Amino acid sequence: QCRVKYEKKITSDLKGNCKPFYAYLRSKKILKECVGSLSRPDGSLTKDAGSTTEVLADAFSSVFTDEPSGPLLEDCYNTVYDSCISDINITFSEVEYELKRIDIGKSQGPDKVHPKLLKSLSGSFSFVTSITQLFKKCAETGKIPEMWKEAT
Repeated sequence: QCRVKYEKKITSDLKGNCKPFYAYLRSKKILKECVGSLSRPDGSLTKDAGSTTEVLADAFSSVFTDEPSGPLLEDCYNTVYDSCISDINITFSEVEYELKRIDIGKSQGPDKVHPKLLKSLSGSFSFVTSITQLFKKCAETGKIPEMWKEAT
């Protein structure tokens, strides 16, 4: 009965604070401590973690291939168009509004900055001013940091 009461408590505020819910889920997860023996290409079994790692690495590397960056020619992705974003007007209030709207339940991006941090800094005048200046500079130059082009 206590368990049911606790489960109701952590699910009642799931949208506002999801951490207790996921902590509870992690506590119920059963994990294997290690990978068992695997068959090598010659039919023999692995006997230690090092040889098992090698077999897994060989298996994974055999299925991954380099793919083209997209359906268009490579030159299309490297071309910078000067007038594409230079006419965008970025304001302090728009940046502040978007920072306040960030979903803190999302994971961090390739920049390793958590959305909760960005949202908490949305009330800082100097932070929003700095971000606004950064976006304006990107619009003026037509260039954005390479890290922003990475997907997670």
